[in-house]
Amino acid sequence: MLAERAAALVRVAVAPRPGDLITQATTLQALVEDRLRAAVVAEREQGLTPARIQEFTGSRTWNEAVLHWARDGRRNRSGMPAPALTESLDAWAAEQTPGPPRLVTEGLDATSFPGSAQFEAHQRARAEHLHTASAKAGSGVRQRVGGIQRAGRRR
Repeated sequence: MLAERAAALVRVAVAPRPGDLITQATTLQALVEDRLRAAVVAEREQGLTPARIQEFTGSRTWNEAVLHWARDGRRNRSGMPAPALTESLDAWAAEQTPGPPRLVTEGLDATSFPGSAQFEAHQRARAEHLHTASAKAGSGVRQRVGGIQRAGRRR
């Protein structure tokens, strides 16, 4: 899919308008960044450590992308119900590559591992707890800094 989009962005033009090549390249770069973020989230969800993710991706940190996914409830953002989305992806995958008829569905934890729905609920609760704890810790730090600043002004 990404290769098709990339190929579509490379127009054969004798005299492209000024900025066309840059616009096409930045569009492609945004697509790659989206796919990389999704890959990082998927790898982290499968247990790859942040250190290993950093090793594979370079010096970037990805905590915000992973936290955003967790805060969003680890949900499908396509607007389609999950069963319809998986059927659609299965049909697309069947057209693109030979393999099992339900290539996407068979790769989902929900169909591969009994109890995965409970595990996902546990993961959501864990992420919510970490988010709440992080917010409280940040609030406490801000209160302490504010107190120190007020004490400094009184002197």
